[in-house]
Amino acid sequence: MVENLTWVYVTFFLIFFPSIFIAQGSLYTFNIHVSCFTELNCFNPCKIRGFTRWVCSEFECWCQ
Repeated sequence: MVENLTWVYVTFFLIFFPSIFIAQGSLYTFNIHVSCFTELNCFNPCKIRGFTRWVCSEFECWCQ
């Protein structure tokens, strides 16, 4: 019984843990198409939906 639980935890870890890094890595892959003479502000529209599931859209940027 204990060995079965161990496999469940290992499988769970291997499935969900890398997805966190993939989601965080994808935050920095979007191109920002705003050029400013003043300071550039960006809003990061990534939200957690459910358990460790990230939903990301493009950066929203504006000039200050």
